[in-house]
Amino acid sequence: MSDDTYLKLISNGDKEAYTALYKKYWEKLYISAYTILKNNHMAEDIVQEVMISLWLRRKDLQIENLNAYLHQSTRFQIFKTIRKNNNMPLTSLDMIKLSIPNDAESNLKIEEINNSLKKTISELPSRCQEIYILRRTEGLTVKEISLRLGLSPKTVENQLTIAFNKIRKQLDNQQKYSATLISFIIYGLY
Repeated sequence: MSDDTYLKLISNGDKEAYTALYKKYWEKLYISAYTILKNNHMAEDIVQEVMISLWLRRKDLQIENLNAYLHQSTRFQIFKTIRKNNNMPLTSLDMIKLSIPNDAESNLKIEEINNSLKKTISELPSRCQEIYILRRTEGLTVKEISLRLGLSPKTVENQLTIAFNKIRKQLDNQQKYSATLISFIIYGLY
């Protein structure tokens, strides 16, 4: 059954069509949420919210592309969850995944950016690399990094600036990525 057919049936209150649609999309949406949040319960809750909203708003929604709509709704719920849980660290790659559509071409871009980012990070001086990884992977603050490594906060800030500049320069030089992707990568650094 096509997504358009599902939507027509659901808008008329067909619970079986809704259940079938839920089963069709649940795993894809869960994987999208879990990939970013790394938390089973949060990912499940997000999918539940998206699908419940679809059912509750079924008569009012004008959806042209259900797949895109559901993935965009999932991204919105992820952002909402992140805002509620300020302490959740996001990597640059996570920010990119949230910023672009979920299709094969975009997934290739994400993989390409991820490889370029890893390569650039591996070329940073060892201390700079260590500080960058603590900031992005573990989500530590400048103060926490300085305490852990026995460095001044100013040194940590300087090393993060060096990492930021090298990554930005590398991505600018490649000129393969849109300004949106580059800005999300840069935004993810701080």
